[in-house]
Amino acid sequence: MRTYCLIDASNLIHRARHAVNNKEYRAPTPKAVAGYNLYENGGGHTEVPKVTAHDVVSLGLHTTFQSMHRVFQQMECDHVVMCFDDSSWRRVFYPDYKRKRREKRKDDDLIQEVFAIIDEFYEFLSTQTNVTVLRKKGVEADDFIARWTALHQDEHSIIISTDSDYRQLVSGHTTIYDPMAEIIFRPDGIYDKLNGFAGRSKVVKRIGMTKWIQRTTEHGDVILPDPGWTVFKKAALGKQDEIDRSSPKGLGETRLQRGWDELGWVPVSEVDRGIFDREAGENWELIREKFDEEHLKLFDRNIVLSHLLRQPEDVIESIDEAILEATDPNRQVVKRDIGFNVMKFCRDHHLPTIAEGIRTYAPMLAGAYGD
Repeated sequence: MRTYCLIDASNLIHRARHAVNNKEYRAPTPKAVAGYNLYENGGGHTEVPKVTAHDVVSLGLHTTFQSMHRVFQQMECDHVVMCFDDSSWRRVFYPDYKRKRREKRKDDDLIQEVFAIIDEFYEFLSTQTNVTVLRKKGVEADDFIARWTALHQDEHSIIISTDSDYRQLVSGHTTIYDPMAEIIFRPDGIYDKLNGFAGRSKVVKRIGMTKWIQRTTEHGDVILPDPGWTVFKKAALGKQDEIDRSSPKGLGETRLQRGWDELGWVPVSEVDRGIFDREAGENWELIREKFDEEHLKLFDRNIVLSHLLRQPEDVIESIDEAILEATDPNRQVVKRDIGFNVMKFCRDHHLPTIAEGIRTYAPMLAGAYGD
């Protein structure tokens, strides 16, 4: 059975932008003053120039390559699939989709430079490596990744991303690796980077996930991913800067979670409006009572936007065309000299650490689909 390493490149690079904004990758404590990051140093301050687009993408690419290396070390992947956003069909379906995020980016003087370097990274992967690269107008990276897992159910997929939406895809053939929290999501539990059970305190601290705690004698509290809850929670509560909530006022996460737990285990494939026809305990009955037709219509809308295994048929057809084209053996040209190509890219984009690890990284980009 082959194992694919699926990477949401757009997520990791933009997550790096968020990290730079919050100074997560610099030390010691910075203070933004007059366009500089001022670092306390022995009672004084040292001026550090403002971050650049190259700083952002450099951090994102380092995270990407290091995450790939960790996954290849632990899980012996056969092929890398790199996915990129290119607008979204969701904006046509729901014009306010990610509206607040788009408005924030209007004032971000780095974002266009970041997009330009992302385009260069896409071009490099497409022409200088044997990675499968997926990008198509109107399709987001998570659409490609979700569809890939659906089309390769007899093989194993490992998703590298910090996006919590992917947790709905956890299954017997799909694993999630969050490189920032250094946590692995599998059907039988949540693991740390050393492949041991992640303790409850660590999971709560790093990602705030407290659901589905299964007590075992050997490991204590084992937290199980709940794909159905991932979809239901987003459809009901929305997601900041992405989609608005459908849940009526007075129904927050705590109340919804209690009601959901009363239903027992619900497969992700069964999460839609029909779930409100089910009967359970008093918390769930209160939720059913408050979700009138107006809120159910909003819930229906959010299911379309949130459920990665239920895209509209025309979107699925578009995604399938892109995947088939990218993996068509008659169209593939196997590239040679991958190490040299990576070295050149690193030189052009000021990535010395990746260049130094060329013997580690180049083989991961050399394996072609179908090898």
